[in-house]
Amino acid sequence: YQNVDLVVDIGNSRTCAILFDNGDFTKSSPLELHDFTSPVLYQVVAQDNSVKTYTVIVVVSPRIKSSAKEITAFSISNPTLSCVVNGSSITATVPYGTDITKLVSTFLVSDSAKVTINGTLQVSGKTANDFSQAVVYTVTAEDGTSKNYIVTITVAAKVLSSAKDI
Repeated sequence: YQNVDLVVDIGNSRTCAILFDNGDFTKSSPLELHDFTSPVLYQVVAQDNSVKTYTVIVVVSPRIKSSAKEITAFSISNPTLSCVVNGSSITATVPYGTDITKLVSTFLVSDSAKVTINGTLQVSGKTANDFSQAVVYTVTAEDGTSKNYIVTITVAAKVLSSAKDI
């Protein structure tokens, strides 16, 4: 009666070590790495010299792709300000006189997610956009599903002075 134990190296899903033993773990063979991209044949010789051949085939299950597609933080630089993320709505008010036609946003999104505006890839802290109208940020998860976020930047009204002195 023979046991076959597989030890899988997570870093390379088709390389693993096989340990054959005869029930006595003190006499186990040392672990050796083998490439299982193709079937591997092993011959086991019993005490009576009979031989049995085992074919080992390693099938790698596909990794489940992430469906996470969240914007977890959003801010604008120049002027530097944090924006409010509320569900799929992101808002902020910039000081009067701010040119909102070339603002750069910095954002954090779910791991492996990508952000686009009208199909153009956005790079956090680098890509400038025109916020004179609401902008739709599309966050696409690793599994291909997406979620839209509406970003609205408002320019504060001009504050008129009530001072009458010259």
